[in-house]
Amino acid sequence: MAEIDISIAEVVRDYEAEIGKCTRRMAAARKILADPEQLRKLAEFRIEQAATVYDWEAEGDEQTDLPQKLWAGATVDTATGEGMTWSCLVTWARGEAEFRRKFVFHVGRHLAENAWVGDPLDPVGGRAPFLSLEIRALIQRIADGEEASPGFSYFTRLHRSMS
Repeated sequence: MAEIDISIAEVVRDYEAEIGKCTRRMAAARKILADPEQLRKLAEFRIEQAATVYDWEAEGDEQTDLPQKLWAGATVDTATGEGMTWSCLVTWARGEAEFRRKFVFHVGRHLAENAWVGDPLDPVGGRAPFLSLEIRALIQRIADGEEASPGFSYFTRLHRSMS
């Protein structure tokens, strides 16, 4: 077989696998749409989620008297058949609540609530992933006042599908 024929066969195999995944998702969605009880449960869950207010969402800007410092947040999102997504944000905030209110725009409410949040230079457990030596050095210079960067924000996301 020629190299192009092998490549075409691989492309066809990959797309057929994707079509299979989509077909299974559509079948699951049709099953839910056909079950009034399942629809009711999903609707109730959405209402409950919308009514849940996390502490950091409820807090106003009463922390305005605190000085800004660099904060980091890291989270992992997993879904069967979808893989894993690691996200990390480093940015200025006056406190953890303000940081989470910024992080939510990148990862959503649930992940922002359950994320690790802390000092981006804290070496404990490497909880702020994706911070290369160069980024860590830059953050250290900013934190030490050696480099001015009032608008500094660093966000990265890594997705790995294992299916």
